[in-house]
Amino acid sequence: MALGIYDADGSVLFQTYLRNNSLLRNTLGFQVVYSLGQSTSKVETVQKFAEKFGGTVPTRECRMNQSSPAGKKVRQFLSENIPKHPDRRNDYLISEQVIPFLQLQTKMTPVQHVTVAYLISQKSVLKNQGTSHEYFNKCCSHVKATKDEIQRGTLIAQGIMAQIDKEMEIYYETLSTMEMSDDYVIGAHCGDGSFYVALSWKPTEKSHRLRCEPEWAISGYKKAYCQAFANKFGGVTKPVDSEGQIKFALTGIKKCSTIVPLFEKAPWMPYYKQEQFERWKASLTLLTNQEHFTQEGIVR
Repeated sequence: MALGIYDADGSVLFQTYLRNNSLLRNTLGFQVVYSLGQSTSKVETVQKFAEKFGGTVPTRECRMNQSSPAGKKVRQFLSENIPKHPDRRNDYLISEQVIPFLQLQTKMTPVQHVTVAYLISQKSVLKNQGTSHEYFNKCCSHVKATKDEIQRGTLIAQGIMAQIDKEMEIYYETLSTMEMSDDYVIGAHCGDGSFYVALSWKPTEKSHRLRCEPEWAISGYKKAYCQAFANKFGGVTKPVDSEGQIKFALTGIKKCSTIVPLFEKAPWMPYYKQEQFERWKASLTLLTNQEHFTQEGIVR
């Protein structure tokens, strides 16, 4: 379940510190931090994840430095369970190339600073936001890297990224048909899943009819990733908004009823997800029995 939760709401943070030195050349400080957590409603899920690795949740977010005991456990876990979500996978692979440089830190040469800065600039969120060049140029400018140093550092980083890109290319070829355990699916649902019943009036010449369509969905920004869920459960992928967000959706009484046992057997779900599921399951029973055509059923 932990991997599904991480793929839904986790990330690798590359923290960069600009260090000024009046006598020597400026340097950069780097940290790799495993992070999980966003909205207040997900605090319970974040706490569950933190407990597994010995981390703490001072706010609604859990952050574990890769050098801390908890961070080392997360890193070991991810090495044995590489993220399935493309962005998480890409950033994890980059982090594994960056971490060896962190042992050098203050002893890093300008070329090594450039190499690490370039690698971090390829992090998914920076590429998606179109700010990779801005970050990289800022780092090079701070350490006052020469044109030659930038060229050498970039060449080394590009060689590393070529290997990562090749690995990701191969992964994308099998992504939509990847294997997902029930445990993974429950974890992904705890992060980005939802149960829903759409209500609409469908008038005919003779009467007005209430149409109710149940849906189970998991959101994401990668169509191939969402397609993997669609292929596994017989659903579809749909656009969510103009920002490019995609979701996997399973709709209809018959199809939604098939996944009820999956969630009934779930070893754990946060309280609000469990409560949402129980209401949704009750609505499926109501719809199956066509009780939504009665006044009592509509009220329920």
